[in-house]
Amino acid sequence: AKLYEYVENLQYRYKHSFRLSVVTLVAPDEAHTYMEELENAMYCMEQSIRLTIRNVDIVTRYSSVQFLVILFEIPREEIETVVGRIFADFNKMDNRGFIPEYKIADLPEYESVD
Repeated sequence: AKLYEYVENLQYRYKHSFRLSVVTLVAPDEAHTYMEELENAMYCMEQSIRLTIRNVDIVTRYSSVQFLVILFEIPREEIETVVGRIFADFNKMDNRGFIPEYKIADLPEYESVD
């Protein structure tokens, strides 16, 4: 919540745009997923995200199966390219068959009151 508040404040004060993306790992077979396998897959996803995003972008672990990725000044149509690169790197690693999914949310645009 503090991170989102900070980003929202940056957007309001400096008129920067941000896109939020939540990346979720879905287990191939929920009944037989072990914690070590999930942690390994989460580690692989984190490495893939960190290697792909720019230094100005932010990634944080959001839950036991999700990451919140905050992309700075990126057109919405380019997010799919970024996420595609992240997923391609992830699929090259030992991810135990976990399936990545993502959702995108835009922060509301602030208009100046002059």
